[in-house]
Amino acid sequence: MASTILGLGWLLGSALAPRPACALGAGKTEAEGKAFWAHVLQLVDEYDPAVADLYADDAVVKNVLVDANGKKRENSMEPARFKALLRTQLPRLRGTGRHSVYSGCTYTPVAQGLRIECERRPGPQEPAHHVSVRVSKDALGRWRIREEISTIRAPSRPSR
Repeated sequence: MASTILGLGWLLGSALAPRPACALGAGKTEAEGKAFWAHVLQLVDEYDPAVADLYADDAVVKNVLVDANGKKRENSMEPARFKALLRTQLPRLRGTGRHSVYSGCTYTPVAQGLRIECERRPGPQEPAHHVSVRVSKDALGRWRIREEISTIRAPSRPSR
């Protein structure tokens, strides 16, 4: 269950910090990709389960948990299961007042789309997590989330 909640992590965000534009073709694709990302965050901020439809059917959804010693543990979720989870859980989260803040976002051109990297702070008392999302158009020209990788670092333990 904890890994499931972590998979929803970046989706509970609302503010995307503006960053300088990257060159991507004529710039149109980048602008479209950024607009798509802003739309994703708007739906998430509204706890709208329609955000599930913005994930590609073959999307990679992964959490990388890094313990205090630097050891990594990866948890992946099947796209269909993740999308179903979004459809059921987002409406339940509405009204909780929980909204993440995204900062330090960068946009890098990749295979007809964008790699978006941000730091996400799920709450004022919680540490920031690194989020990497790849978005691109599908065969019908619709923007989709192709990959979401969240890296969550366990807090360091004080030495004794």
